[in-house]
Amino acid sequence: MAKVSVIIPFYNASKHIVQCIQSIQSQTYKDFEVLFIDDCSTDNSSVLLQQTWEEQNNNILARFYKTEKNSGPGVARNLGLAQASGEYILFIDIDDSMDKEMLELLITKAETHNLDITECQAIKIEAGENEEEHELLSNPSFAGKNVSDKRRRKLLTTYTAYIWTLLFKKEFLKKYNIQFPAQRYSEDNAFIGCCLLTVSRFGHVKRPLYYYRVDKESLLNKKNKDKYNEKRRSFDHILNFANKNGLYTNYEKELEFSYLKKGYLRPLLDYLKENDAPQSEQILDMEDHLYELFPTIDKNPYLEKNLNVRFAFNLIHLAPGIVTSGTQVLKDLKKLLSGNK
Repeated sequence: MAKVSVIIPFYNASKHIVQCIQSIQSQTYKDFEVLFIDDCSTDNSSVLLQQTWEEQNNNILARFYKTEKNSGPGVARNLGLAQASGEYILFIDIDDSMDKEMLELLITKAETHNLDITECQAIKIEAGENEEEHELLSNPSFAGKNVSDKRRRKLLTTYTAYIWTLLFKKEFLKKYNIQFPAQRYSEDNAFIGCCLLTVSRFGHVKRPLYYYRVDKESLLNKKNKDKYNEKRRSFDHILNFANKNGLYTNYEKELEFSYLKKGYLRPLLDYLKENDAPQSEQILDMEDHLYELFPTIDKNPYLEKNLNVRFAFNLIHLAPGIVTSGTQVLKDLKKLLSGNK
């Protein structure tokens, strides 16, 4: 049985397959298995992936699975979780790659300090037509390992969904039955939110060990008018989990503020971006849903302290017609929320 299970969902895998596989097989830490989960690709991705793996292979165990139907990365990752034999779980994407020391540094940190979750930093690579732009991705970090009540509140209101920077102890995930919602978007946000509500030991390796690749050209051609609804539903998953585990009351204000950002403002930006003719009525419906869940959201203490989020929220509330009027307003809202994932 391997110490670590690396789970990789894919659908119509991209041109970076070879780079991803080479980064896996060059790991300095060797006690791991790889689970490739094909989410019912419509091209020859699965065959190409297996051929590439065999050509590059250096005796690392790989297993290949396929979902029953194309359902998105949430279902694919859950299938990987069900089949994983390792004591620790790492999720990566087929388009990306890892530093050769990623597994070694994460597992060493996790075992040395008995951590439920171990995190590293990442480099975001945006590949445009003529150049690449790089950005350091990192969550808030803390000096200690024990997650105090104060630290948990900070994490719940500031975290970002960099699922591939996190090494999870499988025993911790099983204890709380933490799984991904069956969604195509923001399923990682829901998964991490549930983890942060329950994690006891959380540590950091302050070094970028993962390379997250974004193809600007392909993103411009991909629109999904339902993406905003998926993001809303992902946070409903977190609220249901909090209620089920008796955690909602204690962290109501943190969940409320996080929902405002991730379940309302961010989905609203997606709605404006993905729809050619956004309607103010739809924005009002989204706001009504927010107030149904949180009738006193206006008085949230985190909202009162965060000027950018408060300004964006008030603008949308007072003038929903304005935010549908053009690209400049969308750019302004994005700028306001750029530091509030």
